[in-house]
Amino acid sequence: MDDMKKSCTLTRQIVTGHVDLKNSWRASSILEFLQESAVENCIALGCGRNDLLREGLAWVVLRMEVVMDRYPELGSEVQVLTFPKHERHGMYPRYFVISDKNSGEVLGKASSVWTLLNLETRTVATSSFASSCIPDNPELVPPMDKLPPLVQPLDAESVLGTRIPTYSDLDANIHVNNVRYMDWCCDALGVSVMQNMSLSHFVVNYTQEIVPGQIIQTDLRKDGNFFTFSGSEGETQHFKIFGELKESVGC
Repeated sequence: MDDMKKSCTLTRQIVTGHVDLKNSWRASSILEFLQESAVENCIALGCGRNDLLREGLAWVVLRMEVVMDRYPELGSEVQVLTFPKHERHGMYPRYFVISDKNSGEVLGKASSVWTLLNLETRTVATSSFASSCIPDNPELVPPMDKLPPLVQPLDAESVLGTRIPTYSDLDANIHVNNVRYMDWCCDALGVSVMQNMSLSHFVVNYTQEIVPGQIIQTDLRKDGNFFTFSGSEGETQHFKIFGELKESVGC
């Protein structure tokens, strides 16, 4: 396989719509860029969106873990290097390294787990075609020791809330775009927290899509600088987030 296809490097300039009230890269925008780089790599590998649509399938991310050493500011140019590892029992690992384009400084790293969704039944699917497209990449060393863990709620007081999907939450699949859950989480943490702290580490578990008309109960729990945030409707869990806040992580 062409080495250019085994990994993908994407560059982005941080513009106004990508930053938060501290003028640093917003967590949801980081997730969006990581996923864009994964999409570009899959297109090069021959298993992009249009390729999978012919089989009635689509890629979906199940879990994502991000560790940030430093957040870039407005105007910075960042690069994301991404590469997959081969499928394991229907799960597709993928890794990311986030760097400052000009200095080469590594700003952060991430790992993720993806699977395939049958668009008709909305259930997890397998595909020998997709698996045949993904290289094992034995020569590429993952920047993270482990794949993203399953999030367990902290044993702490719950602060409950409600979110009803609005127009700006939805994407072309007519469900809440998965990066919006991180925005919901930062909203729940509050302006005073997010103005003085940064997310040095966060894990997102995606369990069930959220569609218009659903009323989602959110649950925020904090223990020192650690927190969990989840969303559910009745007995159905839709997403879970774990995070760590630190004052030292910033621009």
